[in-house]
Amino acid sequence: RLVAKKSNLDRGEGVFLITKLTQLNEYLGKSYLIQEYIPEKADLRLIVLGGKTIGCIRRIPTKNEFRVNISRGGKGETYLADDEAKKLAERAAAAMKYDFAGVDIAVGPDDKKYILEVNRSQQYQEFIRATGINVTKLLADFLEGKLIPK
Repeated sequence: RLVAKKSNLDRGEGVFLITKLTQLNEYLGKSYLIQEYIPEKADLRLIVLGGKTIGCIRRIPTKNEFRVNISRGGKGETYLADDEAKKLAERAAAAMKYDFAGVDIAVGPDDKKYILEVNRSQQYQEFIRATGINVTKLLADFLEGKLIPK
């Protein structure tokens, strides 16, 4: 099984599960990223700000939906990410040169962690609701420190 993701869309738009080899032709040669489908124990969204993970939620899809996007009806719950997940998210954000990123990590059935996406314009309202972390304030403080050095 594979997943096809349209390269210029977000919030779960243009994401399709490919279950038959014949379906693959619909996406090849077009602006789709094709990646392995990972049956997940968990889908995590870690927020990285200034190179440090500020928190994590576990995203739970709606019934009969393989996409866990909050904008598709998924829910978030606070989750204590281990050091491996935090370091992976921080390295992914640094590789993309993002000071502020939402890093999506799948935890496979073997507990191996896989980076799904590094988002630079992520939605974080559900993250705030689930964790109580005021991302907007932390981001504003971070930007103030960068724009007006102390």
